[in-house]
Amino acid sequence: MVGESEIGQKIVDHLPESWDWNIQLWTLKDCIKFCASDLNKGGTYNIKWLEPIMIQKLRPSLNVIYNLHPGADHEPRSEREMQRKKSLDKIYNDVFAK
Repeated sequence: MVGESEIGQKIVDHLPESWDWNIQLWTLKDCIKFCASDLNKGGTYNIKWLEPIMIQKLRPSLNVIYNLHPGADHEPRSEREMQRKKSLDKIYNDVFAK
């Protein structure tokens, strides 16, 4: 399977349109600056420590780890997504609705 993460699957499901999507890449310094109000001044931080804070602050819709209140996914569902959802719903019903 290609795109095994949620974001990877979203990108694959929306090909070729997803080739035109814009992304943001943040440096560690960017992350520290963005999270400054949640950090101890003068502390030493790495991305593993900052990732949960970033996720909780940004609330990305496709990130489920550390994300108590995900934001809305404003990208319309593609035909591939709808077909996969139907397939997963059928499997779920076959297993649990009997």
